[in-house]
Amino acid sequence: MTEVYLSPFGPKGGDKRGVRVAAEGGATLTVGELLWKAMAIQFPLLASRNPVRGVGLYRLGLQGGIPSYYLWGSRSRLDDHVG
Repeated sequence: MTEVYLSPFGPKGGDKRGVRVAAEGGATLTVGELLWKAMAIQFPLLASRNPVRGVGLYRLGLQGGIPSYYLWGSRSRLDDHVG
């Protein structure tokens, strides 16, 4: 995979618009690169508040034919609602 959309969340847990990220040099995205880019997108939106614990990338669907993922904690939003 060479590019994806990452959808961060705000300080109260609300969704923010997806950000398109691409692999450096046009190669494939590594796990480390993906997590680094996710942190760079998410961190400015949280300030000192963080409504979740841990970190996770969860499949959201497609955005313009490109895979998209939402950023959240170590448990998905579904897990948080179910139990």
